[in-house]
Amino acid sequence: ANPKSYPGSGTTWFDLSGNNYHATDNDTTVSYDDTEKSWVFVGGDDIGNSGMPISDLNYITGSTDQITSLTLETWFKNTSGTTNSQYDQRIILSFDRSAVFRWGVGSDQISNAAGKPSFMFLGSGGQKDTYASQYSGDLRDDQWHYLATTFSSGGNGLMHYIDGELVHIDSTNYSAIGNHGESETPRYGVIGSGSERSSEGDQTSRPDSVFYGKIAVLR
Repeated sequence: ANPKSYPGSGTTWFDLSGNNYHATDNDTTVSYDDTEKSWVFVGGDDIGNSGMPISDLNYITGSTDQITSLTLETWFKNTSGTTNSQYDQRIILSFDRSAVFRWGVGSDQISNAAGKPSFMFLGSGGQKDTYASQYSGDLRDDQWHYLATTFSSGGNGLMHYIDGELVHIDSTNYSAIGNHGESETPRYGVIGSGSERSSEGDQTSRPDSVFYGKIAVLR
């Protein structure tokens, strides 16, 4: 809703952190609210150049540059119904899909995760696909929700909050994110999709597990 982020024209949503991690809409599945310009709608299909790629990210590339803790927050409205992706995975934010992390609702690896917060990542301990199993609700309810997820390596694990309420605690001793042994250079970060792109215009890796609904805040 901040006009400094989206001034009301063009295809760029500006990063307000000062780091120039701007997101660009070059995709017909993304549209904006026509009146207040206060949210972006991501259309939920799994074909093509979906989501909003983020510019100039500093990627996590190995054992000397890892994420030991982070907090992710979003205000969103998830559309009811299902998408085309396996287990109805709806990715809010992806840093090179799972080679760094992806965060969303539902998981393409866990059928029980549909409608629940999920966080998938890779570190020295291997690939981890997790979701808020202690949460009994379903976030695909056409209602606005505030979701926050915290990660901490070394024993504090994961916590998920919905609308200010702690709904899931995972105290697993996870390794830091990013100490992966993949040969490729990590690729694009994407809002509203999990596409493994080698460049902003790349459409070679799909399906993308696209978000399905509105995102008003992401930080």
